[in-house]
Amino acid sequence: MSTNQEIIDDLVAFYGDAEILPTRAQWQAVVENTHQGSVVIINLITMREKAAYPDGSDSELSGMEAMARYSEISHKKVAEVGGEFVIQGMFGGTIIGQNEAWEGVGIVRYPSTKAFIALFSDEEYRQGHVHRMAATLKHQMSLVLEV
Repeated sequence: MSTNQEIIDDLVAFYGDAEILPTRAQWQAVVENTHQGSVVIINLITMREKAAYPDGSDSELSGMEAMARYSEISHKKVAEVGGEFVIQGMFGGTIIGQNEAWEGVGIVRYPSTKAFIALFSDEEYRQGHVHRMAATLKHQMSLVLEV
């Protein structure tokens, strides 16, 4: 069984520390979270006009098409860790607060933070991560602890 530090080190080693990814401190906060209930992840995303794969492949794809590739894998893997997509859709606007432009919204419920971490540790999910990175220009991910 891995320690929290080993899990954090693994997540940072695989995913890195890019602007659209969690920082080491953010990974640590999730891994060390002691909440005993389900959690909801709120994703706000802006897509690239054209997909940007690191090897230059599939340059004809739009960001939305690359995100569709990622979604095929993520839907399956989220279900395998006991999670469920609550909603996916297009961002409709800000009602209260700063009006920040987003394109897509994804809300996913997990039975626990451990299940959420299990998703990001899954090898098949990691293989599909390249599509998410190719698709995404801007991403905000928020954690909600259900009570």
